[in-house]
Amino acid sequence: MGRIRQRRRLGLAGAFALGSVYLVAPAVQAQQPAVRVDLDGRPLNPAQSSSYYCHDFDFPQIHCFDTPGELEAAVASPESTSSQIGVAAFGPADYVTVYSGAGYAGSFAHLSQNYDALATIGWNDTISSYRARNNRRGTFYQHWFAGGTTKQFCCNQNVPSLPSGVDNSFSSVYQN
Repeated sequence: MGRIRQRRRLGLAGAFALGSVYLVAPAVQAQQPAVRVDLDGRPLNPAQSSSYYCHDFDFPQIHCFDTPGELEAAVASPESTSSQIGVAAFGPADYVTVYSGAGYAGSFAHLSQNYDALATIGWNDTISSYRARNNRRGTFYQHWFAGGTTKQFCCNQNVPSLPSGVDNSFSSVYQN
């Protein structure tokens, strides 16, 4: 009889814990604004943004460009619509720039927001190098919602390549 009661208690505790996750998860998701991405002012499927040069300084609007020069010119432009953009090649709220290729090659994005799921902006499992910005600290995670293996960064650190097993494996990122 003792084992049956223990199993029932464990089963009830497990069901309660699982139910709590489902009750909390929608509230967390409801707080996430809908991300909109544009390419040179035209709507773009967010899943395609990792093929371009982007910034999220007008979050939840993400602006992408065909060339790195166009992105940097838009970021540095005083006529920009962003209230957060400075005259530097990256904004004051920018805490990391992520690149699709090793050695800072390929497309890239200046990030100033925390992302529970990099898939929402097309960068899930795509990062091969990065540069920390503005003396900010942050953490990359292998899974969505800060799960799995972590890789911390700090203080203008430049990482030109990620080791095997970590390359193209980040799914969420948060500024610390």
